[in-house]
Amino acid sequence: MKKNTLKHIFQFMIGIFLITNIFFVRNIIAEGKITIVRQPEDVKVNYPEGASFSVKVNNPEDVQSYQWLASDGASMFVLTGESAYTDTLIIPSTMQDDPVMFYQCKIIDTDGVETYSETAVLEVMNPEESKTVLYVGDYALVPGEKLDLEDTTLGTGTIEFDKDGVNITLTHLVLDNKEMTYDLALSPALCLYLVRRNSEDLEYYFHLVGDCRLTNNFFDEDYNNGGVDFNSWFGCGDDPNKPTIIIDGDGDLVIWGGSTQLYSDGNIELDVNLYSVCNNNKYSDGIRCNTLIIDDGVTANIVCNGTAIHTEGDLRIMPYTDISIVCGSPHVSVGPTTKGMMFIVGSIFAEGADITMNGFGDPKNFVPYNAFIATMPGIILAGEGNVNLDDSDLAIDFTTIESDQDYAMNFSGIEGYGSSNSVSLTNGSTLSISIDAEEVIGAAGINVPGIVDLDPDSRLDVNIKARGETLGIEADRLIRVNDSSVNVNVVSLTEDNTFGIVCGGAEFNINNKDHTVNIVAQNGVALGADTGIHGEEAYQPESGYKAEKIILSGKASIIEPKKASINITAVPGYGEFIRTETVYEGSDVASAVKIGVRQTNVVMYAVLGLLVAGLVTYLVLNSQKNKKEEETADKKNPES
Repeated sequence: MKKNTLKHIFQFMIGIFLITNIFFVRNIIAEGKITIVRQPEDVKVNYPEGASFSVKVNNPEDVQSYQWLASDGASMFVLTGESAYTDTLIIPSTMQDDPVMFYQCKIIDTDGVETYSETAVLEVMNPEESKTVLYVGDYALVPGEKLDLEDTTLGTGTIEFDKDGVNITLTHLVLDNKEMTYDLALSPALCLYLVRRNSEDLEYYFHLVGDCRLTNNFFDEDYNNGGVDFNSWFGCGDDPNKPTIIIDGDGDLVIWGGSTQLYSDGNIELDVNLYSVCNNNKYSDGIRCNTLIIDDGVTANIVCNGTAIHTEGDLRIMPYTDISIVCGSPHVSVGPTTKGMMFIVGSIFAEGADITMNGFGDPKNFVPYNAFIATMPGIILAGEGNVNLDDSDLAIDFTTIESDQDYAMNFSGIEGYGSSNSVSLTNGSTLSISIDAEEVIGAAGINVPGIVDLDPDSRLDVNIKARGETLGIEADRLIRVNDSSVNVNVVSLTEDNTFGIVCGGAEFNINNKDHTVNIVAQNGVALGADTGIHGEEAYQPESGYKAEKIILSGKASIIEPKKASINITAVPGYGEFIRTETVYEGSDVASAVKIGVRQTNVVMYAVLGLLVAGLVTYLVLNSQKNKKEEETADKKNPES
């Protein structure tokens, strides 16, 4: 009883707050043509049931407009849905966590005089009950129900929620939230939203029959928010057994707009082609979930202004998959911006896949606001995971739009923030990283604390052109190249420090002349392996030094520079010098190094071949001559 009494007192106080805010703050005295003869009444519902509130006036012909207002007790909202401008406000559905809401209608007569209704209360009575609900715009479906969008303002096509509670069929669905029945900003979902708290089912299916399109026209500039287009929420938290939504069928999924285009706090398995595009230059992310699986043969095109793929678990890309990502720098909000095209807490596993990532910086999102891009990697490894490419191609390309002011720094291809992140290429995989951006200060191709590992017939290309210090590959533990090719070309447009490959150790095992390691760091250090010794003073080369950190095996040798040696140098670090093994050209550190199998001297072998052939011919002819002379002598002297 005490709890209910306090609740009613709270509701009464909020009602007084609303009335005071509306009437006394505005000092409005309603003395017009309109008299309300029926006030809106309080409503209690069990979610996901909807509700409606109505007013009735004595002479409706004198009404110029109706406008419904809402409050959650802290903020007030002017509703914009289709029914917000009528005498009956329709709320098609409610949600489990909806707060107590208060509604009031403002009526303006033909003379412009405003009259306000009494406040009515909407309360959800069963917030503790767990249900499976699919919200479609501001409508709700429970298992066993079907919705024809022709009966709504949302578009065309049908959605059928099977009575088993796990299968949902979207048939030629075209959903557009431009005209909502209730309110775009306060509706339960902006497009599709599956909710099932504490789910016992571990798989939910969205079956597409024909192409389906979700269009999200809403964007709130004040909060950089446009909502989620395709959303699922299970409240699974740290539970390792997270539900998976599986999107399959015979059609394509097209998503336009939204601040996040596809989201789940569980896992997502994508088994249809996805075409996802942001709302012009509005802030937006692509896919965000725990583990993301992109099935065999799927094409996924994601255009966003933020992070294209964010996983709290692994990203698994199956064979014959084609992924294309285009990411602009996000629309500026407050302070420096840090975003990656991919943000992966787990690992990336790609098998037989083709992945293309294009990122760019746009000054109009930063320069007018005196802001800048602080960091923009292609792939951020935020946990202890790795990038594993097996028979796959991954291309990461960065550019910037020209500007008179600096607005971008620290662009990188792959950045590892864990303690052991590594990059592995196997079975003929190719990794290409290109950063060609004059507006960027400081750039790196790969920067990981673990290993960069290439197995037979793989290829790694890194091309960096930026301002400030530039770096091709940094692998704190090891770079290992096994019968594969590496090409690194690093240029600093401001002639700052350049480093081709910096590592904890380098192992080059090359047995085929088709495989080479080419490293160019313009005016810098091509190859350096950290010996683990750091200090405040620079180190001088040591006579007779024997390399232990740079290892050449198989038929590998240093081809360029021609008079190459491996010795000690000092690389400037953060406040100290790092003692590294480095390739030297004479007495200078080499800024260009080529490692491979030495070519044989074709001319020399040709001359030797001719000499041998001549010698053989001479011996044969001489033998024949001697034989004839012996035969002639025998004929002249038969007795002999």
